Amino acid sequence: MGINGKAKGSSQELKISHEFSARFNDHFQRTPGSGAFVGGFNRFKAATLRVDAQQILSGDLICPEFFPFSVESKNYSEKGGPKLYAILEGADRVLDGWIEQAKGDAAFAKKEYMIYWKITHKSTYITVDYQKFIDILKINNKELPEYFIKYRTEIILDKNTFLDNYVEYYLPIDKRANIKRTADIKDINNKTEVKVNDTEQPKTI
Repeated sequence: MGINGKAKGSSQELKISHEFSARFNDHFQRTPGSGAFVGGFNRFKAATLRVDAQQILSGDLICPEFFPFSVESKNYSEKGGPKLYAILEGADRVLDGWIEQAKGDAAFAKKEYMIYWKITHKSTYITVDYQKFIDILKINNKELPEYFIKYRTEIILDKNTFLDNYVEYYLPIDKRANIKRTADIKDINNKTEVKVNDTEQPKTI
């Protein structure tokens, strides 16, 4: 990934951390460095870390202990990202690579995987395990959303559809009441973030 691609990815990770902190009323932050600190190709770094640190740093976000997902963040142009026709045919190499990476990091962290991916100037999606999603719906007597795509063993949903209507059922019961919906946090992603360096917290102006 080029310099612009890395900056684009880092910017999205910061935005997700702000959004999730607001949504779930807890602290989320971008994993230090570019991408997951011990995820994917960086997993060799885990040898010197405590087990809890390995789990915390394996995704693109450092999440609170109660949060059941290892989050993989992707932000691509329409040209470089997954293609709808390939997804519908069940054979998109870009998405396959993301899923493989997300599953590996999640297994390492002993969590569920979530891919939060944006196609620039288009839409933002969440991809999670299909069977786990169906099991969650059955346990909570909920219906499938009107619009979704089943891709192999995954389900692809509009980001706000998943976060507003379904993610709460993955969480401990005592954490569900504090979740905010998109309408409650709509100003979060409209703020401009100023990042001084990778080790400093972003400033919002």
